[in-house]
Amino acid sequence: MANESILQEMKGAGSEVETASHNIEFENKLTGLTVYQDREKPLHFFIKMELEYHTKTFENKSYFLAEETLQKQKEDYFMTNYTALGSIQQTTEA
Repeated sequence: MANESILQEMKGAGSEVETASHNIEFENKLTGLTVYQDREKPLHFFIKMELEYHTKTFENKSYFLAEETLQKQKEDYFMTNYTALGSIQQTTEA
């Protein structure tokens, strides 16, 4: 679970796209996920995501890096900090 401010930060520039009309067929797929736990801080993680985007005219493969901190509240864990560290993208046009 994450609070609303964390979710808005995760959406980033994509939040503007959500309100626009969609005329392009678009496929977005998470193809890989690796999570690294900080030995010094057990609820602190580094995450590497591999994503693929497809339209009729291009393919994009990207690697996205993020840092997250969780906090336990009763039986649940909540994301208390999220930092986007950057991404590397590979694009192929048809």
